Amino acid sequence: MKTAVLAVNHPGIGKAFLPFAESLLNQTDLDFTLLLGNDNCDKEKLEGLPSNISVDHFDLSGMSISENRFYLINKAISLGFELLIFADCDDYFSSNRVSKTKELLENKEKTILVNEITLVDDNGILLIQDYFSPQLNDYSNLPDLKCFNFAGLSNTALSTNGLSLPPLPPNNLKPLDWYFFSYLMETGWKLSWTQDIITYYRQHSNNSVGIGNWSKESEQDTKNQRHLLYTALQNLGFGNYSSLIEANNNTMNKDCKDVDKNPFWWELPKIEI
Repeated sequence: MKTAVLAVNHPGIGKAFLPFAESLLNQTDLDFTLLLGNDNCDKEKLEGLPSNISVDHFDLSGMSISENRFYLINKAISLGFELLIFADCDDYFSSNRVSKTKELLENKEKTILVNEITLVDDNGILLIQDYFSPQLNDYSNLPDLKCFNFAGLSNTALSTNGLSLPPLPPNNLKPLDWYFFSYLMETGWKLSWTQDIITYYRQHSNNSVGIGNWSKESEQDTKNQRHLLYTALQNLGFGNYSSLIEANNNTMNKDCKDVDKNPFWWELPKIEI
């Protein structure tokens, strides 16, 4: 399968780019091309980018986050890539990510492969290993993405066969990944989960969601983003979002308890009634 790893680099990545590059060099299968979007980042400053990996550079200056991600996906499709592996330049990956992804998605159509994440800090120090597995093990079937997200743009992959992109989301919608994968599921795609691949997800102050102490401000932001997501999907003609919008709005003025487990992305904590 002609495979592309899609990633966007920007000045805020800084020293985290080197572990990202090293994890690509250490892949057991090097038969892939890195499609690297440069968002105001000089190519000359990309220290550690392996010379034995095929890299195509794309200038994404002036684009929004949604625009640059969708640009790379459309570019990959136009270049004839059959398999897309999504990555963030401040994360790094287990050495089997490319090989195992190819194995698990071979002959699979309209399937979003989601892999496990392990949380590390800015210095790569382990915070929480196998972050999603304990929660997902509570479900008899893999949950959909209606109430929270665990499919990000650094722990997912899919085939380009049958892939079509949604319209760009509202500019103030932060969770592009949740919007994108929710749209795909509404159009007939399904999720597939694996614990055999690890994304080492860097947890820092710039993360929109993740571990840490909840505050009224972060809770309100989560509720606002959920409202924007549900409304955007409803406006695309998908049903069953009115009840989610109403339920989300009904929690707007209630304070929350601390989350008693590692939350999924954009999951609301327990509500104090």
